[in-house]
Amino acid sequence: MAYKRQATREQQTAREAPIHTGRCCDGAFDDIERLSQVLHYAFQPIVNVHTGRCHGVEALLRGYQSLGFDSAVALLDGARQSRRLDELEALLRELAFGAFARLEGLPGARLFLNVDNRSDCQQGLSPEALVEHLARHGLRPEQLVLELSERHDIMQQPSRLELLQACRRHHMRLAIDNFGVGHAGLMRLHDLRPDYLKIDRHFVAGLGGDHRRKLFVAHMASLAHTLGVEVIAEGVENEHEFHACCDIGSDLVQGHLIQHPLTACERLRDVYEHIADLRTTEGRSDDEESRFLSEQISQPPILRPEMLMTDALTMFRDHREHSFFPVIDDDERPLGVLHEQALRLSMYSPFGHALLKRHRVADQMARLVRVIPSAEAGTPLSRLLDLYHQQEDTTAGGEGVFATCEGRYQGLWRAATLIHAIQRRDMHRARDENPLTRLPGNRSIAREVAARLGRRAHPWCLVYFDLDNFKAFNDRYGFRQGDRVLMLFGQLLSAHFADSGCFVGHVGGDDFVLIMDIEDYDIARTRIAALQEDLRQEALQFYDEASRQRGYLDGTDRFGAPRRFPLLAVAAAALCLHPCRRSREESDIEACSALLKCVAKESDSGLGFASLR
Repeated sequence: MAYKRQATREQQTAREAPIHTGRCCDGAFDDIERLSQVLHYAFQPIVNVHTGRCHGVEALLRGYQSLGFDSAVALLDGARQSRRLDELEALLRELAFGAFARLEGLPGARLFLNVDNRSDCQQGLSPEALVEHLARHGLRPEQLVLELSERHDIMQQPSRLELLQACRRHHMRLAIDNFGVGHAGLMRLHDLRPDYLKIDRHFVAGLGGDHRRKLFVAHMASLAHTLGVEVIAEGVENEHEFHACCDIGSDLVQGHLIQHPLTACERLRDVYEHIADLRTTEGRSDDEESRFLSEQISQPPILRPEMLMTDALTMFRDHREHSFFPVIDDDERPLGVLHEQALRLSMYSPFGHALLKRHRVADQMARLVRVIPSAEAGTPLSRLLDLYHQQEDTTAGGEGVFATCEGRYQGLWRAATLIHAIQRRDMHRARDENPLTRLPGNRSIAREVAARLGRRAHPWCLVYFDLDNFKAFNDRYGFRQGDRVLMLFGQLLSAHFADSGCFVGHVGGDDFVLIMDIEDYDIARTRIAALQEDLRQEALQFYDEASRQRGYLDGTDRFGAPRRFPLLAVAAAALCLHPCRRSREESDIEACSALLKCVAKESDSGLGFASLR
């Protein structure tokens, strides 16, 4: 997003941005070669969220101010107005390739380079010309990622689309920049079949504290993964945003939290330890599940794109226990799976066998190779299941999900493995879940609290819920109705806090627990208050008409004295815990929560709220 990042908000959201030339520098493009003395590139790293390793760098244009332009967008628009856009783009590629070739200490890193969708693709952007240009700088095609700007529509230009796909066939990669704004929408994701999807900063900003936004972005990422596309979160500026991006399934992140754009390229690093440390302190809620899934990764024989289709036939003959083989490129990235059945059906077609003899696996990718989703080793089972079920047709082959490490193929979680993991998880949960509400019980709650205390990564909230006047209700209407109230509250609690980052448990009796990530206190208060109000309204159905009209229930207290009891409500004691260097004891948290319960029961709102720093 080199060009767009410096644009104004109006330029970012425009359907087809108008031409902006800053101070309208006449003659700025009379001598294109002279611009090479002024323009240069800074690089910003794009890193893996799990390891902190630098996956690539984005080239960000600098020096346009000295030419009188207020942004890189204005520079490009001015070149187009002067009919010199193609020449400027060629110069920018030369500058970017040269600067990237001089980088040291970044093995395997890729160059993410913006291309202007309006330039004449036949001049300089043909795959053969790009391969030759890269070779002059000692670079390989697979090191280049072409980023397509959201500012201009490319979907109505079939010749350019075909040219971009030809670049992919020459092992270059494509990225959709600023997904979700401008022309970077679902049609582009579907038709371009990119390798990377860059989620715009608009959606990343404040992601952790906005449930609606987080849900929306999580679906974006899930859709991309289902199509075999890696997800990059742009503009990550703080730890809260980083953790939220990890929660929604981002594979890679870019932004000021990692490193500002650098012209002093010797400061770029192969591994960003502070990002790796963030993931280490975050921890995992279920290490046993993670270990089990790691042990279940299978490694069937693989096919390479350059192999002949006759070699694939030979492999199926020699390995009859396999009904499909993964197709993995030379960079160890999974491309899809080739089914024996699809191969046989192609052979049975007229001249099928003769045609296959002359073709490589790469030639049949679009027709015979089926794309399946990928996930990093260590991905939670729940996310693996989401990826598996979002495939176009899970009955077609039941292959499973590719397991990767930093995007490189490690093996495959087969469908049978995922089913086994579900059964195993459900069996463990059944041992601890409350038999009435089916919510996790005390052991699961204790594990979750211990895991959160061990992470010390970002703020979280522990909320104890206690039903008010529940004993009086039970005495009047019986335990069967009391059980129905408990089941109702368990369902309401689960429904109100169904988003990722939330854990709901049932301590026992009328005591429940909620553990959730928190960014904004006011949002947390509002969500808890909404739950309290829902219970008040829903609980009315369990009372007789006279009690509903009076607004109270006649009964006796624990000492046998007559008393009027208000209708059912729920008190909530919310304790917010912030990251800190020192460790906290669970007993301290329990003591604080017990005190907050008393405050909540005496409060008119039924809510006790406190922070522990």
